[in-house]
Amino acid sequence: MDNLFSFYLGNSLFGLPAKRVIEVARNFSLTRVPGAPDFVSGLINLRGELVVAVNMRLRMALGASDDPDLSPMCVYVQTEHTTLGLLVDSVGEMFVLATDSLKPVPAQLNASLQKLVVGAYALPSQLLVLIDHEKILTDEQLTFSDIRLKLA
Repeated sequence: MDNLFSFYLGNSLFGLPAKRVIEVARNFSLTRVPGAPDFVSGLINLRGELVVAVNMRLRMALGASDDPDLSPMCVYVQTEHTTLGLLVDSVGEMFVLATDSLKPVPAQLNASLQKLVVGAYALPSQLLVLIDHEKILTDEQLTFSDIRLKLA
């Protein structure tokens, strides 16, 4: 069984392994960093640790929100190497789903998203897209060390 933490980007539901979520915050302060990729909103000071804030709408190629009143929430996630702050529209619920019900990534998904998406669970009313939290800042063009160098 997979324990998943879910969040929304627009009307789309995404999930991460629940054991990787540290906390969720509505109030946080960002410091913008010149030269960072578009989807990196800046840095957050989380109790003395500098955390890269990732705009998940932009990272998932969904574009910016049309709602000027939408204030993102920050989901702090522990990866193997660092803590990330994922900026999401809203938090969903916790799910416990059978591992064998995870469907593979469709081949039609664009290449950069195929690396981020593990697969999808078919829920009664919608799909829950499972994201690989280790690959949010990792692909051929971008590695975490590149971001740290740009942010330093």
